[in-house]
Amino acid sequence: QVSPASLSPTQELSEVFKPDNEVLDDQHENDSSRSEAILQFNISDFSEIQDTRISEPTFIRDLPWRIMIMPRTTKTNEGEGKSVGIFVQCSPESPETLGWSVCARARITLVNQVNPENSYSREIFHWFTAKENDWGYANFLTWKDVLNPENGYIKDNNIIIHARVSADAPHGINWDSKKHTGFVGLKNQG
Repeated sequence: QVSPASLSPTQELSEVFKPDNEVLDDQHENDSSRSEAILQFNISDFSEIQDTRISEPTFIRDLPWRIMIMPRTTKTNEGEGKSVGIFVQCSPESPETLGWSVCARARITLVNQVNPENSYSREIFHWFTAKENDWGYANFLTWKDVLNPENGYIKDNNIIIHARVSADAPHGINWDSKKHTGFVGLKNQG
């Protein structure tokens, strides 16, 4: 597999990533302590976005996870260009969670609405904390490439983003490993 950093922007766009075909276990769909879930964000009026938009939360490991999208201005050899920034965000909103951290990996996908097999994906791996609660790509794809109907990412001025997030047990917040896993953690021997 080729690293995204080693590809030129045109190679990156043409790289075909297969969508996640594995279906997550339906019985855990409403379990907020689950370790993995797929977040979905449908963005309408995409071409008119001026500032950051954030999806509704999906709970993984009892923490709220969201997809965040924003227009970004980038400098290229040809001058300034516009790109789409896409990030995964984990942000507990309680003041007693300031010292929290959680390690997670995610596959962020801009869905190709014409041919899903040609959806564009990039992966992240990050320790999310109160100070660094989002991670992703400031230049996920160029604005022009997303708006080009021939690429299949936009339909009726709407785009769809998925993020398949898998998170380890969080640290620094109230997490009862015995309740969620049936096993006692090394720290709470009881």
